[in-house]
Parts: sequence; structure tokens; C-alpha cells
Amino acid sequence: MSAPSSTSIAPAEAGEGLGLAGRVALVTGAARGIGRATARLLAEAGARVSAVDVEAGGLATLAAEAGCATVAADLSGPDACARVVAEVAGRHGRLDILVNAAAILRRVA
Repeated sequence: MSAPSSTSIAPAEAGEGLGLAGRVALVTGAARGIGRATARLLAEAGARVSAVDVEAGGLATLAAEAGCATVAADLSGPDACARVVAEVAGRHGRLDILVNAAAILRRVA
């Protein structure tokens, strides 16, 4: 058995061959952190990404950098979730990928 390669792979190369070109992805929590990184990687791999977050400023930056469509929404209630899914599916005719990266961190003393 050979040792793992230490060669770094660029994100665009990492997405090649994954069959994501043209797929429709919805990524929640996309303004920062894991959600943002996931939205960027999916877009670089050729997916049509709709990025969702409550933070409109972070979404605007992501849209400019990665070409993602954005939806500013608070997904803490089921009605908002249903509205966002319907909006994305209506825009693209389907939804192939869902990444739920939205989260709330509350510090309790």
C-alpha cells in the first residue's frame, strides 16, 4: 500500500468529475463559515447555487465572488423554509442538492 499523496488539489480540480455541473444546490448558512465554503465549492464545481442566510452583507459578497444566487431569510420557522425551497425550485424547476449549514450558537453561562 502506498502512502497518501501530499499534493494539494485546487478546489476547481477537486470538483471535476463529481457530476455537479448544472445541478441545483440550496445552501443554508451561506454567508459565513462552512456554509460559505460549501457554496463556493459547489459553484466552482459547476452547480447552480442558491445561497441562503439572514446576513445579507455576507450573501452579497458571496454572490460577487462566486456568482451564487442569494436569498436573505431567517430559517428559524417552517414557513420560511418552505418559502425558500419553493422559490429556488420555482426558479430552476428542481432542487438536486440541499446543504443545511445554518446554525445558531448561543453561549450559556
